[in-house]
Amino acid sequence: MIGSNSMRGVHTSDHNLDSFRSVPDSRPPSVREIVKLEKLWGFEEPEPMQWLVQDFIPNGFCTILAADGGSGKSFLALYLAACVASGQSFLGLNTIRGNVLYLDFELQVTEQRRRMAGVLRGMGMDQFDQRIEERLHYWSPQYSLMDELLHQEMKSILSFYEIDLVVLDSLSIGLGADASSQKEVTDVLGSIREWGVGVLCIDHIPANARHDLTKARPYGSTFKFNGARVVFTMAKLEKGGRLLRCIKNNFGKEKDVAVIDQRHTATGEVVFKLSSFVEGVENGALDHMTTLEVSLAAVQHIFSEEDRHHVTADDVVSWRQANEKTVELGTVRNHLTRLKRNNQIEAVGKNQYRPFTIPDSMGGMNREKPQCDSFELGIKVDTDKGLGTVKDGPSVRDGRIPVDLQGDLGVEYFDPSGLKAVINSADISGLSDGTHI
Repeated sequence: MIGSNSMRGVHTSDHNLDSFRSVPDSRPPSVREIVKLEKLWGFEEPEPMQWLVQDFIPNGFCTILAADGGSGKSFLALYLAACVASGQSFLGLNTIRGNVLYLDFELQVTEQRRRMAGVLRGMGMDQFDQRIEERLHYWSPQYSLMDELLHQEMKSILSFYEIDLVVLDSLSIGLGADASSQKEVTDVLGSIREWGVGVLCIDHIPANARHDLTKARPYGSTFKFNGARVVFTMAKLEKGGRLLRCIKNNFGKEKDVAVIDQRHTATGEVVFKLSSFVEGVENGALDHMTTLEVSLAAVQHIFSEEDRHHVTADDVVSWRQANEKTVELGTVRNHLTRLKRNNQIEAVGKNQYRPFTIPDSMGGMNREKPQCDSFELGIKVDTDKGLGTVKDGPSVRDGRIPVDLQGDLGVEYFDPSGLKAVINSADISGLSDGTHI
């Protein structure tokens, strides 16, 4: 039995989770019913993973958003809840419209209504908007997550209100037990998983990670990290904005980092939008980045702020020195090689690079190369400057395609309409520099 929790009056009753555990079958195997196993052959392929919020909250699983107190994580969670309830995108990520329950272990309904009113105003709505009617719900339970009575109540609530997403604020406070205990954390996460809906668990981070997001993990037992399917961490930047990082995603590719601008206006609006990494750097984001991310930030900053056509390793070294993030030239070269391999920068010449700047949603430093529909990677093409080989998909800056020209002329960019694919040697014989057929 866990006893009472002094925080916010959350308590556990005698009906804790251990009381409800099934008693192991002590009968010998010969008289037990044989366990029915599931087949991993001859089955109908399941539908793709369903995301309530694309790449953020998988349906039926737990996502953790961990950040220091006062960093704005609860405001962000309220914004996400309102986006799902109204069917709007969340920071550019697609959502599936559904009913949301805000399960609050930290505050009361009056304060959360006050906050939600500001969030809704920032979205151009108010609390009477029909888009959220009967879709945004709130409960502040008097049971802890260790108490089986809470889970019994949750099953009834989820069914009656047809809840699709639960925002749990916060996991450590609601636990009502030792957050460093492997057993208690795994028991609670197992019970949460039985809810059968998407769950966003707000959580805290250790004190030693407050000033360096690269060290941040959910507070307490490492089994919080292990038990969640997706984990985000967030830091409030010194000069404004938030840095959001995905450090785990079992069902997709981890995004690197995104900069979020969260503003509270004089008229009471709470407004969220994605910011550029240039703004993030200026607001102190470098202190929360890995050394590889700092080099990527350097490329982006130099390219955008200095109106450069390309960036070299020497440029990055100089920029890092000016920003007190000094590393050796060889390290920067290794970084640029890795970033190119990760499809985060592209080569525009020998030892010359520029960033991909796809204006998508989160993951601003994790840009996917667009695929070229007309000219596949490696195909031979004829250009107005001679023959060459397609290096990648179209440039996200202007839609042009990078072509490595023959004769050591380097990589140049061409409009797809001005290229002709060279299928075989017969095609080549009919071509001459500057001529298309």
